[in-house]
Amino acid sequence: MIGFRVDANEKIASGHVMRCLAIADALISLQEDVLFFVSDRAAMKMISARGHRVECLNSDWQEPESELPILLRMLRRFRLDMLLIDSYQVTSLYLEAVRAIVKVAYLDDLNAFDYPVDLVINYSIYADKIGYPAGKVYLLGPAYAPLRKQFFSLQNKLSSAIEYRKKEKSILITTGSSDPYHVAEKTVEEILEMEDLCEYKIIVVKGCFCYDLTTVEQKGSRRVKILMNIDNMAELMYKCSFAVSAGGSTLYELCACAVPTVTFSFVDNQMRNVEEFAKQRIMEYAGDARTEEFIGRLIVQKLLWYHRNPDRTKEMERRMRELGVADGSKRLAEAILAYIRERNS
Repeated sequence: MIGFRVDANEKIASGHVMRCLAIADALISLQEDVLFFVSDRAAMKMISARGHRVECLNSDWQEPESELPILLRMLRRFRLDMLLIDSYQVTSLYLEAVRAIVKVAYLDDLNAFDYPVDLVINYSIYADKIGYPAGKVYLLGPAYAPLRKQFFSLQNKLSSAIEYRKKEKSILITTGSSDPYHVAEKTVEEILEMEDLCEYKIIVVKGCFCYDLTTVEQKGSRRVKILMNIDNMAELMYKCSFAVSAGGSTLYELCACAVPTVTFSFVDNQMRNVEEFAKQRIMEYAGDARTEEFIGRLIVQKLLWYHRNPDRTKEMERRMRELGVADGSKRLAEAILAYIRERNS
């Protein structure tokens, strides 16, 4: 059995839980049992809705060391093969205490310190440039991106999807589970003012921690559609002409669908990701919503560039496909199980 220690709430949003759920689904498909541990009830509904068992630690997610007595007791009880931890709050002391009982994998973005764990996973596009210290096993790069199973093996659908985009033009806007700087609203307002983009419908995916977007829908009339709780994001994505997205795991999903994307950031841990995508000319980066007063206008300028340069847009679609991220969750789950088997043999 593989365990997951992860949280979601209004402050840290749901990205950590979503990527752990994708890995868990892939493990289940390989006949491996999984179990989630969360600090409080904020994330329990999201996890249990996917059919996974979840245990609540009734702890403070910002003070992980305080939960160690109850977590260690549960780890002894359930006798896991490995615990995968996805949290920026954990300390070296925390990881060492857990590792004394069970093998530990850490899902990393930041290389904050030399993690005392057995396995480090970093699927970021810049992961191979970090220079991690030796002494443990690493699974690095977009090939291990933990995408939801709906994104598996999309390559055979992309040709027909790209043709569909030419006829049914649309722009997808997604900010993740939250949008504290109202980027979606600002971007919609700018698109509606841009005559060159008048043929495009606007689809806004509203996250579970986002503000009300009723006024946005009213301003756009029939051109704007607000969606929430999407069952099949892959199908929605690959039919869109362009996308606007914050710099989280959604960028890898958009690569699986080969949708030319304009990125922006609004938290520090997104910065290196969006900058590297731009550096490798896979996506266009519009800026940081915390500091760019006219972020909506900057995003639309990038969308216009895509609209006016179809040949360059095709080149970006090709680079997205070449990342090979669609089967990342399965590849990652197989690598985790192979590691466990090797260490137990």
